Amino acid sequence: MNGIGGMDELKRNGSMGAEEAVRLVMPLCDRVVNSEVSVDYTLPDYQPEIRRLLYVAPTVLPPAKYIGGGTVEMNGTVDLQGMYVGADGGLYSLPLSGEYGFTVPLEQTGEFDLNEGVTALVSTVCEPVNARVTSPRKVSMRCRMRSHVRVFGQMSAETEYSGSAEPQSILRLWGEAQNAQIAANISEPIRLCEEIGGMTEDTRVISADGAVLIGEIRPGEGTVSVSGDVMLHLMIGRENGATEWIHRRLPLSGEIELDGMEADSTCRATGTVSDITVNVEEGRILCEVDVLLEARGFCNRSVRYTEDLYSTEVESVCERKEYALPIALRCENRNLSQSERIPLEGLNIPEGASVVGVWGSVQPEQCTQEGEKLILSGQSRYVLLCEREGEYSVAEVTLPLRYETEGGEVPMTGFDATAEVISCRARTDGETLNLDAELSVVADFMGTDCIHTVSAVRFGEAVESNDHRMVVYYPSEEDTAWTVAKRYHVSPDRITENTAYYIL
Repeated sequence: MNGIGGMDELKRNGSMGAEEAVRLVMPLCDRVVNSEVSVDYTLPDYQPEIRRLLYVAPTVLPPAKYIGGGTVEMNGTVDLQGMYVGADGGLYSLPLSGEYGFTVPLEQTGEFDLNEGVTALVSTVCEPVNARVTSPRKVSMRCRMRSHVRVFGQMSAETEYSGSAEPQSILRLWGEAQNAQIAANISEPIRLCEEIGGMTEDTRVISADGAVLIGEIRPGEGTVSVSGDVMLHLMIGRENGATEWIHRRLPLSGEIELDGMEADSTCRATGTVSDITVNVEEGRILCEVDVLLEARGFCNRSVRYTEDLYSTEVESVCERKEYALPIALRCENRNLSQSERIPLEGLNIPEGASVVGVWGSVQPEQCTQEGEKLILSGQSRYVLLCEREGEYSVAEVTLPLRYETEGGEVPMTGFDATAEVISCRARTDGETLNLDAELSVVADFMGTDCIHTVSAVRFGEAVESNDHRMVVYYPSEEDTAWTVAKRYHVSPDRITENTAYYIL
């Protein structure tokens, strides 16, 4: 059935009236930046010399961001937690850090207001650390990093006018679309303290690391409250060479400011252990753990824009501009398990060795959309510390990662995801390695809503006034009350509502 929609359809699409300033959130930058961190480290005198370097695990702290001059500058720290076999045959750690930074140019800055409303999102992952011992007391480390940088800003979708027309003669058709509002922020350091008793005089802390498990995220008016736990892992050594693990779960809560967010926003949060201090005294281990919380908030808000306009008194010609508005599809924190039974053959684990420690890292790499499902894939890497008759060695296991979540009907056009191993356990059983890990995945997925706004209007010669009511017969498929009224320079309310509009 062909037909012309009447005023009801026009009201659903928008309304006629004076122009309003339309501010759109649009991308300024979406790119991957590669950087590198190099560190040379000399052992303090109280630590034994290095016999063998076993592994180095990086932790990226959230960077500070500076926006100005058409660029975004980012500077941060990478903590490098290493472990080595000392000259005395014992295990020792290498706590050190390096600085990283880079500058990203912004695109199309002339259309944006860079003084306010600019939000920069960055997620950084590290490749395996390349480390070598340059002398018995010196080690050199190099780490390549990959940062996904997204910057969003606000711009005005304005209409330029040439020629003249009486304001009361201008009719405007409003369109409506969804546009993501985005905010991000980092908390001040949150300090947690833990006391572990029952230690003997020969207790020595070999290594201390932790991971943040986000439990609940509660958006509010301009804030987001985050609660969860810090999973603290201490490796303890004794004078006789024996090692053991101590695990503690420390409750964590904090509040982060997120400008522009409301209670119906969707938020994601990550936590990073920025520092761990341990002291052994009087049969106790005293621990101080500093944590940084980082939150991102997304909410889709309706924006109204000029889809079309004309004058009932003069000729008018419109030019249009297309905008691909970012919209938030999904934003979430999820925890999942990874359990595998792996043949020992080919794993480089010495025969008869036991696994005394395991550390893991995860790298999401790509996302595909299958129907209404979003499939995130990548790989997880585990470093196994093995011991046999007092000799230590390391082996690596790489496993595929697959994470599935609901997407929706709107196609995904971009995503950002990070993942972390919260805890992991591994043991050998005959010819098999049993590995169990708890993972935390944090992700957001974006789509686009394309709109065409009137960017320029040229008003020309006067047209003959027509105050008659009109009945339209035999309309084309694309005709509406608005298009017909514009063609004849009358108000849409001059088009008579009548079934004679339709051709059956």
